[in-house]
Amino acid sequence: MELMSALLAYDFEEVPLKADYALAVLEHMAAVKGVTFYDSAYHVLAIRTKGLYLTADKAYVKRATRKGHVALLAEWNGASSTR
Repeated sequence: MELMSALLAYDFEEVPLKADYALAVLEHMAAVKGVTFYDSAYHVLAIRTKGLYLTADKAYVKRATRKGHVALLAEWNGASSTR
């Protein structure tokens, strides 16, 4: 309860879903066959913000690594690499 209360106390800015972002996610899904909207949404966000999408999903990393900005959590060393 204490941890959840602390998390809920943070004031996260919510950004409404925009059509261009949703379309970019669908384009990403078409370019990287066999991936989910969920994974694509986070990966596109990482690409657009020049961040890094960390995932434990080895199959996703294998499929999407050519897009950059994705890394396997188990191999991440804490650096802000965008490989």
